[in-house]
Amino acid sequence: MKIRNDDFRLASRRKFKDADWSVTYAICGTVIFIVCCVFSGISRGNGGMLVGFLGLIGLLLNLAGLILAVKSLRGDDIYFLNGFVGLVLNSLMLIIYMILMIMGFVI
Repeated sequence: MKIRNDDFRLASRRKFKDADWSVTYAICGTVIFIVCCVFSGISRGNGGMLVGFLGLIGLLLNLAGLILAVKSLRGDDIYFLNGFVGLVLNSLMLIIYMILMIMGFVI
């Protein structure tokens, strides 16, 4: 029996680009959240539409990052580190955004 070289895959695991984009969205959403907090603190709570708009963009980025992280983790035989980091960071930021939105509606 003759074995051909293309029958073997030495690097069986692969890395999805969705996981990388998920981590990128998580970092961008976190930076936007920190910028909003600092700007709101400097203006003593009177950030206005700019802080709200930036917060909404950060929320949407984290939501897109969460979707990409879940999509990247559904693959078979892949590297899970980036997908898992994106999933955790995006989930944490979404929880923080939701808590802030609920507090804003209640107060």
